[in-house]
Amino acid sequence: MLATYLNDHLAALTGGLELARRSLGAQQGSANDPVAAAVEAVADLLDDDRRGLSDVMSVLGIGVQRHKLVGGWAAEKLGRLKGNGSLLRRSPLSTVVELEGLQLVLTYDAALWRTLAALHSDGERRLAGARPADRARAAVGRGEALEAVRLRESTRVLTSDPALIGVAPR
Repeated sequence: MLATYLNDHLAALTGGLELARRSLGAQQGSANDPVAAAVEAVADLLDDDRRGLSDVMSVLGIGVQRHKLVGGWAAEKLGRLKGNGSLLRRSPLSTVVELEGLQLVLTYDAALWRTLAALHSDGERRLAGARPADRARAAVGRGEALEAVRLRESTRVLTSDPALIGVAPR
C-alpha cells in the first residue's frame, strides 16, 4: 500500500509542477508580479518536494511506477481543456483556475508530508533525512501565501464581470 500511496503522490506532484511551470510561463512579462512571484515559489517548493519524495522512495526501496508519472503529466495537459470562457486562448479566468489547482496540489502535498512525519514518529527512522514535518509546514505556509494571492486575483477578475452588479471593480 505504501508504494501505491507514494507513487500516487509523486504523480500528483509531477502534474502540479507542470501546472505551476505553465502558469508561471503565462505570467512572465505581465503586470501580474504578485501572481508570478507566488507561482514561482510554489513551483520551487513542488520541485523540491518531488525530489524529496523520490529520495524517500529510494531509501524505502520503492520503485517509481512510470505509468503513474505519465498519468500525472497527462492529467495536467488535459486540464488545459477546461472551460474558461475562451477555447483557444487564455482568459482572465485561466489564472484563477490555475491558482485553485495549485492550492489543491499544495493541500495534497502537505497531507503527504504529515503522513510521513507520523510514520517517522511511529518509528520509521529512514524518513528522518527527508524532514517530513518541515516539508509539511512549508507546504502549508506556501498554501497560505498562495491563498492570499488567489483571493485577490479571483476578486479582481470576477468583479470585472458585468454579471456582478453593484460590486466595485478592484
